[in-house]
Amino acid sequence: MDERMNMERIRMPEIIKNKIASKTRIHLEDDIMAAWGTKEDLEQFIRLLMDIPNVALDENDVLNYVDAIKTMHDMRMQVLMDTFTQVHHLDGYGTLAEVLACDEEQEDASVNKKKGKKK
Repeated sequence: MDERMNMERIRMPEIIKNKIASKTRIHLEDDIMAAWGTKEDLEQFIRLLMDIPNVALDENDVLNYVDAIKTMHDMRMQVLMDTFTQVHHLDGYGTLAEVLACDEEQEDASVNKKKGKKK
């Protein structure tokens, strides 16, 4: 019983929505499909190494290609995560109405704090 009372006393932090989510489920699907580009990049690189006899790559060239593919993959994943957070309204993203409501609440809170200090 005491645990239940303690849980009721715990106040969850306010979720502040300060960024308007402009991406939809369709954008999320597009970004997921773009992530498969890494596989295609690797297949193209392997084709270059194995199937084209005129191309002679030294160790440094191979490392540069692999590093470029790794960098592109990281960029795709960052875009995908941003789209995911927007679609699911995480990390401060929300609809226009949610962002405006949070702005109004913050303005009201700041006005109330200023009024309380004038005692």
